[in-house]
Amino acid sequence: SITIEELNKLDKDTYQIIDIRDKEEVQKDEMPGAVYVPSDEIETSEKVDLSKKLIICCRIGKISIDVAERLREKGIDAVSLEGGYTAWLLDSIKRKNEITPSAEVVMIVFW
Repeated sequence: SITIEELNKLDKDTYQIIDIRDKEEVQKDEMPGAVYVPSDEIETSEKVDLSKKLIICCRIGKISIDVAERLREKGIDAVSLEGGYTAWLLDSIKRKNEITPSAEVVMIVFW
């Protein structure tokens, strides 16, 4: 498996995030840059670039463990994203808060 911190250090051209959550979940909370593919279609989907490391992402990082293991057994470079979509979302919020100045800072600058 791979942590969100490890994922953030990888060159974006070397991997592809495969979102295996239910279609309804993906439509409600999409991961920018991820490709939605049901787990049983990963090997045959034209959306999947098998020449890259596949980062398999489910809701909380449990189902993706088995999927990544099954793919590795078939010779595909695949890992599970620890914590899944939930970890990605928390990291995304954290990053946004680091970039966006707080209201107090904005008020001081314009005061």
